[in-house]
Amino acid sequence: LNMAAMLEKQFTMTTVPTATALHVLLNDCVFKLTIANRHELNLAERIVWRHSKTIGDASHDVGMAMTGPEMVQWAEHLRIESVALPLHTGHMHSLSKQFSALSLTCRLAKRWISSHLLSPHFTHECIELLVAHTFLASSPFLVPGSGHCGLLRFLHLLSSWDWEGQPLVVNLNDDLKSEDKTEIFQAFSSQRAHQPSMFIATPSDLRSSQWTRHQPSSVVLKRACLLAKEAVFLLSSWLMTSDSQLCMAAFRPSLDDFHVLLHLHSHRLPRRYEAVGGRYVEIHAKPLTGQEQVLPVVDYNPVEEYLDILQETYGHCAMFFHDQYGGGVIGVVWKNLDSSTFQISSINACKPCKASKKARTKIEKVQLNVDAALDDFSILGKGLVKRVENQPHAYPQAL
Repeated sequence: LNMAAMLEKQFTMTTVPTATALHVLLNDCVFKLTIANRHELNLAERIVWRHSKTIGDASHDVGMAMTGPEMVQWAEHLRIESVALPLHTGHMHSLSKQFSALSLTCRLAKRWISSHLLSPHFTHECIELLVAHTFLASSPFLVPGSGHCGLLRFLHLLSSWDWEGQPLVVNLNDDLKSEDKTEIFQAFSSQRAHQPSMFIATPSDLRSSQWTRHQPSSVVLKRACLLAKEAVFLLSSWLMTSDSQLCMAAFRPSLDDFHVLLHLHSHRLPRRYEAVGGRYVEIHAKPLTGQEQVLPVVDYNPVEEYLDILQETYGHCAMFFHDQYGGGVIGVVWKNLDSSTFQISSINACKPCKASKKARTKIEKVQLNVDAALDDFSILGKGLVKRVENQPHAYPQAL
């Protein structure tokens, strides 16, 4: 509050303080200011450690003891926001000054990932580290000199790397020593069953792979690799023939593999003009001055809110896919359509099913209630979801 009052008084800036940040309007741009306090992180780690001593639960992956999920998430969020994320941003800024094509390559790579509805499963930091590796370890090729070349290298790395058998070591600032690399490979080999499907190590993160710890899953990673392999072929053909249709095809998603498609109202999408092939509309607004200046709408994205609700409600039985750059479709893949034994803890979104006549026991079975789930998708997305399309042809191969 004091900072907001000072900015308004000394620099006549429009500010809106909230419980977590301060929004400042400057030159028609809104900046979000947050205060990082190292003591807050130390306090969070101390509380988690204290509770772990009582409960007897500890974890070395997070760098602190794990007790309750909420407590661990709180401490991990503070560590990422105040330590890991600023460090990563500094490294990427330094690399962008060293390699002129890196920034464009990052944007193209993020656009390609998102165009295939994979953006909920890949963090921005993960994609940036993959791109950084193509520039830092370009041998035996030259360092990419253009965004197109960098995108091809990124797709080739994604599709050809042995993610199951090898960690990807990104040597930022050349800070990794031979002993560090040996430690990474030994820890990866000994704990592979407990490591994420995509393991990326950096000088500040040798063991935990913090940007891929929770996602992507092995199924999503396999799909991304297959799509990347096909995209390499299309983009290589485009460079040889100059056929723009081949380039656009590399950024068009295949919707046939999704079990359910949630079509959204285009006028409800705040980023619809960013979609691949979308129409750009220039908006002329009267500039506001003096007392008329107000803070524009920020952090408003109903699609992201809807996805958060779907993930919280049905994340245990479904995976959701979306293009964050103005995508008008949400893809849904059921994790398991087979019947399972009745359990109180897993009854959510399920219905009882008839036992087989050949079954030797009368134990009740339950299975996913698809019809009820589709109705819930429509109800939860009222005003946003245009229609729900069920695709039975994709059901035989349930994930």
